[in-house]
Amino acid sequence: MKKNYFALILSVLLVFTAGKGLASEKGSMMEDVAGENKGSMMEYKHKRYIGAKAVAQILGTAEGSSINGTVEFVETENGVQVSANVAGVAAGKHGIHIHEYGSCDDSGKAAGGHYNPKEVQHGYLPKDGLDSAHAGDMGNIEIDDQGNGTLSVELPGLSIASVKNIAGRAVILHEKEDDFGQPTGNAGGRIACGAIVISGQ
Repeated sequence: MKKNYFALILSVLLVFTAGKGLASEKGSMMEDVAGENKGSMMEYKHKRYIGAKAVAQILGTAEGSSINGTVEFVETENGVQVSANVAGVAAGKHGIHIHEYGSCDDSGKAAGGHYNPKEVQHGYLPKDGLDSAHAGDMGNIEIDDQGNGTLSVELPGLSIASVKNIAGRAVILHEKEDDFGQPTGNAGGRIACGAIVISGQ
């Protein structure tokens, strides 16, 4: 009787130990899967879609304004390439920036401030980088005597629709030149605006 009793206890201990080992192995497997999933999610979030495109059709904010233009964006290995063409603008340099929200209501004021996810000082993104300039700091576009202007610039570190995305935001053309002073370049009023929308891959 005593021999059978000890055999029963031994069996229970073996089952318990095996179960604990399986649970530990299962927990380890779950951690591995969770880690893989987390890695995949992070990779997706930070993935760069080279060649992805977006566009903003800009129009004057004032009633009767003849300002119009197109700003095209293409994702590159390093950021976003910008190509802007505008017409109907007074000759000279005009600040042009990406603003936080994709709305041109209230004469462009609904677009909010400069897109500035890192909350740093104003600057010139192509030269200063994201640590020393707003993500929306594209600088100036120069307008000729016929009222036309073009701009070609690459914005490092930005994307169309992934991390530090520009889609869903707005391009604002300003009344005056961006002199790169603080806090936003002293570029004056918002004379034209266009929401940035994805246009293709």
